[in-house]
Amino acid sequence: AGLFTEFLGPWLMPKRMGLGCTMADIWEAGYRVILIHNRDSLSLTENEWCREHTLRSDWKDKDALDDLFVALHAELGHKPKDKLWVLQAVLTPTPMTTIKAHLPGSVTESLEDCANYCKR
Repeated sequence: AGLFTEFLGPWLMPKRMGLGCTMADIWEAGYRVILIHNRDSLSLTENEWCREHTLRSDWKDKDALDDLFVALHAELGHKPKDKLWVLQAVLTPTPMTTIKAHLPGSVTESLEDCANYCKR
């Protein structure tokens, strides 16, 4: 964390801001970075947050865009009041998805093509 603090110090959101603040509050106070660690909360500085107590960021583990959309939409009604909340809109290809993407006649020829196809 030393390098983070050294280079990003003025923009690191301190714990005294609390978890009840909005993004507008954070930006208005001049902060741009929230530094979250997996380390024990006792060893963290004033500008470092403990992931376990601070962040909810569930991985939906979906390989189809429609399935991911449904999973993320279901999550919208369950925003925690005591943690920062991240929705991960990340597709997770299965081995079969990867194999199918390389078969002759496939819409996609690479994982990059698959990602670009899904973004439409």
